[in-house]
Amino acid sequence: TALYVHEQMTPAEWFAADLGLRAVLFGVKGRAYVRVEPRAAICFKPFEMWSVKASYTEMSQTSHLVSSLYLDLPTNMWLPSTAKIRPSRSREVAAGLYTNISPTVHLNVEGWYKHMYNLIEYAGAYTILPPLADWEYGYKSGQGRSWGAEFDFGYSNGKTEANVYYTLSWSQRKFDDFYRGWYSDRNDNRHKLTLMAKHKFTKRFEIY
Repeated sequence: TALYVHEQMTPAEWFAADLGLRAVLFGVKGRAYVRVEPRAAICFKPFEMWSVKASYTEMSQTSHLVSSLYLDLPTNMWLPSTAKIRPSRSREVAAGLYTNISPTVHLNVEGWYKHMYNLIEYAGAYTILPPLADWEYGYKSGQGRSWGAEFDFGYSNGKTEANVYYTLSWSQRKFDDFYRGWYSDRNDNRHKLTLMAKHKFTKRFEIY
């Protein structure tokens, strides 16, 4: 069961804010979890072509990806939290600068930091099928964190559009049962570059 309240405010042309609060009740045999998730986003627009945005978000997830291998396989399953395995939780802050260099060219830069709690990793014997009977006893709980920056540079004149996206990021985990310090997560992807171009010849034909 969840209840969500949201308020959008624009007290001035140069300032806007989105404030939200979500309350979640998740019940399982032997235990009930209550989580409160605040969300806030603000936007400053000091100049016509410039804007600065910042946000803070807390989220809870009551289902966990259950896998006995270090690979993504069709045998992996999502199972709900139990009295032993608590819902995972994350806190994230982000901020960015968004500008239109000209009517056809834009540049956006955004950074973020995210911390995650109550993550799980398998600690039993390696088999293709994860154990489903009392599955929570084969998993250990730990933390995670990720941070980085994203850059978006683009051009658009109505018919032709081109974008360059670049992401520099880190993703780490900390499970004391496996290793005392932080180590790179399986999803750690340091550099990501995406190039996109599109041209619209007519209303019915375009190339991407």
